[in-house]
Amino acid sequence: MIMENVAMGSAPIALPAIDPAHIDARSLLAPPGPLDDGRGVRVGVLDTGCGAHADLVVAKGISMVYGDSDSGYHDTEGHGTHVAGVVAARGREFRGLAPSVSLNIYRVFPRDGSGASNFDIGNAIDTAVADGCDLLNLSLGGGPMDAVTDEAIKSARARGTVCVIAAGNDAGPVSNPGTHPLALCVSAIGAKGTWPKGATQQEDVTSPSGRSKTYMAAFSNTGPEVDLAGTGCGIISTYPGDRFAVMDGTSMACPCVTGAIARLLSGSTAILNGARDAQRADQIVRLATQGAVDLGFARESQGAGLRS
Repeated sequence: MIMENVAMGSAPIALPAIDPAHIDARSLLAPPGPLDDGRGVRVGVLDTGCGAHADLVVAKGISMVYGDSDSGYHDTEGHGTHVAGVVAARGREFRGLAPSVSLNIYRVFPRDGSGASNFDIGNAIDTAVADGCDLLNLSLGGGPMDAVTDEAIKSARARGTVCVIAAGNDAGPVSNPGTHPLALCVSAIGAKGTWPKGATQQEDVTSPSGRSKTYMAAFSNTGPEVDLAGTGCGIISTYPGDRFAVMDGTSMACPCVTGAIARLLSGSTAILNGARDAQRADQIVRLATQGAVDLGFARESQGAGLRS
């Protein structure tokens, strides 16, 4: 759903413009705060890249796709731009959870639309850690765990960087690399009444309801690996070309949690400025999980609860 008119064949279909100020599930349950939230924190987004948008400032962008003829980080899919906006957008009408973070973009998906390789993901994690990222957002997953990604996540944690990873959208067990014990795994919730009548988000509502009219998204993977829940149904965020789009998934819940942790870390200067080691990473994880809101769902569904 994009803020533009779409034509199919000879019959034009006019879509209503998306209002970036609309109170979606994220705005309701994890509302943006001051513009300086996230200051001093560096977040790396490993995704499809990031497209041009007036509300996004990219501190560093790089392609990590081995052998790709296009070395740019710019997003041609939209997914990475949407994820980046949930964390770091800093517009007048739309704001991410931590708009003052330093935003690094690591494109790990090829231009041909195929999946990201484990080699490129692992290399991107290593590069982001070397670049001084405090938090890494990985709204991706699938396939078996491999040695390259496993070692990269371990190395990141040992060097004070925490990987925040989406649980996956298969309505089944948590997908890799979200299963990694040293990562923070994020499931998706929604909030009733935060989308227009007849919207497809209604199809993802499950029972029973949790606190604040919340529900576990029907598509969300769950399991003992889940550490936290984030809002992932009907989420408005940035889209290439100064547009806005609505997307669903643990891919959207993940940056909600990453952004929330970033603003907590920004206010915890002792941790933020501490030695970049495993103890620092452990402190970030405790900061993230302590104080999470218990919505009343099973631990395997929500982990410690909603991080906002």
